[in-house]
Amino acid sequence: MAARCSERREAASTRWRPPDGVWSVDDAIRYVEINYAETFSLEWFVSRCAMNVSDFSRRFKERSGCPLFEFINRQRVKRACTLLKSSDLPIIEVASVVGYNNLSFFNRYFLRIVGLSPRAYRGASAR
Repeated sequence: MAARCSERREAASTRWRPPDGVWSVDDAIRYVEINYAETFSLEWFVSRCAMNVSDFSRRFKERSGCPLFEFINRQRVKRACTLLKSSDLPIIEVASVVGYNNLSFFNRYFLRIVGLSPRAYRGASAR
């Protein structure tokens, strides 16, 4: 299953490539949507977009509706929901596939965003 997720990400990334030069904030958003499981830093995006931290953060929030790291976590949880509904992967593996190396952190973010724990979400989705 993890291999299929990786294949889907690779297929999605063949449709969009980040520009060679300076990125727009929309490029940064698209990059996160495709590469949600990677480890990110604000400084990495700031350098790609040739902006200062304040400008990038403001523009990112204007375009995406939320701050960078909330957006990243929402993308990860969105993908986790799909995996929880469509696979029998253990929750710890789902967390790992979508980019969390700490199950407790994954559970907290999932509960905050979805309103249910991953286990409860899987159970509710099976009904």
